[in-house]
Amino acid sequence: MAARGPASCGSAPSSRGRMHSTRQGSMATTSTCVPERTSARGLAHVSSGWDVLRRSAWTSLASMAFCFSTASPSCADFESPTYVGMAEPSVVPLQTKRRDREVIQESRADLDGQDWSHEDLAGGIFAEASMKQVDLHGSDLRTSIFSRAVLYKVDMSGVDATEALFDYALLRGADVRGSVFRNANFVRADMGEMDVTDADFTDAIIDKYELKGLCESARGTNPHTGVDTRDSLGCDTARFYEGFNRGNRIQPKYVP
Repeated sequence: MAARGPASCGSAPSSRGRMHSTRQGSMATTSTCVPERTSARGLAHVSSGWDVLRRSAWTSLASMAFCFSTASPSCADFESPTYVGMAEPSVVPLQTKRRDREVIQESRADLDGQDWSHEDLAGGIFAEASMKQVDLHGSDLRTSIFSRAVLYKVDMSGVDATEALFDYALLRGADVRGSVFRNANFVRADMGEMDVTDADFTDAIIDKYELKGLCESARGTNPHTGVDTRDSLGCDTARFYEGFNRGNRIQPKYVP
């Protein structure tokens, strides 16, 4: 018996073994076809938010990866989801330039020393990018991804980085004065020698050993949210490791 090839998109099942063929055709369609163009466009009409942007990004990347790996003819009409944008205005009075592209994809890019100030970079992807001494001040960085990026001595003063990802990023020496980092993720990030004056870190995720260093220099109040910087970091309520047997509370016993 000749081997049966995978059913093509939209092909009707054979009359013999209707239920089995239909299931077979459905599985083949799922494994060999990308989502219809209407599905990609439909993402543009969904209300914005972190979950929506994340799902849209993963859907787009998965579809593009499938197309590039299989070179399917149905990928010729592939379209990226239209940029959704942020539904609510920023709490920071940003004066950003007009956005010139829908999807900002700068992963592993070499952007050292470049000027990205006053840009609309919301939802942008800068994972593992080299951004040493980049000027980002006054930009919209909400929900942007800077995972494992090198942001040494970057100027991020006056930005709105609400719900942005900075996990495993190098932020040593960064200037974030007057910025907002609500719900941002700084897990395993290097935050040494940062200037956090007047910054708002409400509900941000920061490692304890980095938090201790930030609290030593944290001061001021964010001019846009009215939140005290030390309060947003939880400096006065955090408990830090003080070393073993601090104050010699445990007395060793000597046995003669």
